Amino acid sequence: MIERIPTGIPGFDDLIEGGFEKNSVDVIVGGAGAGKTIFALQFLYNGITKFNENGLYISLEEKKDKIYNHMERFGWGFAQLEKEGKFVFVHYPAEQIEKFIEDAPYLKDVITEHNIKRVVIDSATSLLLLQENAYHRRQMFLKLMGIINGWGCTVLLTSEGKQIENEIIARFGIEFLVDGVVTIHVIQKGDIKDKAIEIAKMRGTNNSTRIIPMKITKEGIRLYPTQRVFG
Repeated sequence: MIERIPTGIPGFDDLIEGGFEKNSVDVIVGGAGAGKTIFALQFLYNGITKFNENGLYISLEEKKDKIYNHMERFGWGFAQLEKEGKFVFVHYPAEQIEKFIEDAPYLKDVITEHNIKRVVIDSATSLLLLQENAYHRRQMFLKLMGIINGWGCTVLLTSEGKQIENEIIARFGIEFLVDGVVTIHVIQKGDIKDKAIEIAKMRGTNNSTRIIPMKITKEGIRLYPTQRVFG
């Protein structure tokens, strides 16, 4: 039996047989404002508060204060969880992003010290944008995967996506190197835009193949598996 790590996001876990595979590396893909960071932080917050699994958030973009303030709208008190030693926030500003790879031993110590079980890296795009060509981007991502696989954690990456016909594809082809891919669609009909989630890939999982309506509510992300997009 594959051990599953539930996200606790309403309507999501049943789409992937109860949750992400334990110690897998999965990516959430979408455009700007789609809700990738909210999804990732909800995964961490629920892990701590519902499943007793401590979390590490590695930000390659936003600063801590900004993230904490934005997540308060959902009632997610990450500052308090940090004080309790259940949550760790690590930020690498733009000029220090590549130092993130050099800090692998330090991050491993953080994971061990705080008994971290869930990790988010937001975003993989920021790291790979610094590489000068496709070869170096692939080598950097393979190096990142080698580091991640040594952590013994369930890891969620975020990635900017690009639209190709009716599909959203992660930038730089990273979907071929991870265990699972979840895409957030922003679908427009007239002057209305709706969000929806699709399980584009999930190794070892009999996952849903439908596009499921999604909303960002005052409690966070919620999916509506019995409804249709624009239904």
